[in-house]
Amino acid sequence: MGFLKNNVLIAVLVLILFVGGGAYYVFKDDTGVNPSALSSTSLEGSVDQELLLTLLQLKSLKLDSSIFMTDVFQSLIDFSLEIPDEPTGRTNPFLPVGKDPAPANQIPQ
Repeated sequence: MGFLKNNVLIAVLVLILFVGGGAYYVFKDDTGVNPSALSSTSLEGSVDQELLLTLLQLKSLKLDSSIFMTDVFQSLIDFSLEIPDEPTGRTNPFLPVGKDPAPANQIPQ
């Protein structure tokens, strides 16, 4: 403990170095891509290609609907509850109270 009291400045500097090194490790850019080499068209093209490939894969899927006709599926019980309609709130909840516009059916003619 006496060592720490005598070398507080050194201990603080070492702590700052460790925290700084940790922050650098966490936030460093390790993608290896030069941002100036990227153009928006090259990025859009790769995204478009990936999207088209995914859509083609989804289009080629064939689902077997016979599972819905099995006795096990037919014996399943639906435990869902009906959610009753609740009254809606203010049209704009961010307006101050008392500044609400009149509802459409209460506008004077």
